[in-house]
Amino acid sequence: MSLEEFIKNISLRVEKYLEKECLSREDYSKLEKLWLCLEFPEQCFYKDIEWYGYSYELGVYEGFWIHFIINELRDILPEECILRPSLACELSIDGAQLRVRDILYEALVEFFHRRRDVCEKMSKDFLNILDKLSKEAKQIILTLYLDGDIVKNGKLVLCNTTLESIFMPTIRILFRSNVDEKILGNAVKELISSGLLAHCAWRSGVVKFYEYIIPPYLRHYWSEIPKYIDIVIPKVRHIDLSLRNEIIREIQNLERQLDEVKKRLEDIKKLIDKALLLPEK
Repeated sequence: MSLEEFIKNISLRVEKYLEKECLSREDYSKLEKLWLCLEFPEQCFYKDIEWYGYSYELGVYEGFWIHFIINELRDILPEECILRPSLACELSIDGAQLRVRDILYEALVEFFHRRRDVCEKMSKDFLNILDKLSKEAKQIILTLYLDGDIVKNGKLVLCNTTLESIFMPTIRILFRSNVDEKILGNAVKELISSGLLAHCAWRSGVVKFYEYIIPPYLRHYWSEIPKYIDIVIPKVRHIDLSLRNEIIREIQNLERQLDEVKKRLEDIKKLIDKALLLPEK
């Protein structure tokens, strides 16, 4: 069985299970949490997963997926995945080594892609929410759309920098604005509190990651966002010299941060190499 066929099989079983557990009762809130549980890496589970303005600990929803594995996937998963069920359990499919978490996530995304009716019900307030956003929040949405990564991949992962920091120079140019990082930071929080983005920050060693996620049932809206948003990009014919210089300083600052991260990672590598040379006791 190919990986694509395997995931489609899992997705159909996920749909059947969700029909019983969530959809028959129109419990879309539970379905949203089940998505969040699979979306973010394990490092986020007991840290700051932010969405709709709240932080979430999703251990209880991980239990739901464990129950699903035991009861619905017993015939197709390896015995060790059933005897010791875990979202981190690995299996080889069509030459690829994948975790159960990754397979369930892909199956759930395929479910949302297939069930447009469910997406429509879960996003019924999208246009009203969009209309009430501040000008700066709408500018961020349009900039993310133009950047393309978050629309294509459903997520944007930044290293040692935040969304408002990395996009501030671009927004200043596109919209001929003097907006600062604090204002954009509040606009990002606005997108998270409205449910249009989910967010998590987590560390791996000295590196801090910031993840921004589009809920899968909103991706069709994000992919056509210019149709729904009333923000116009002015024609840029002249960039004020002071603004240009500030943008250059921002770029130089980001380059310095990147150099610092590279140096830290190189230092860590040297320490590991030295540790491997120590005699065994």
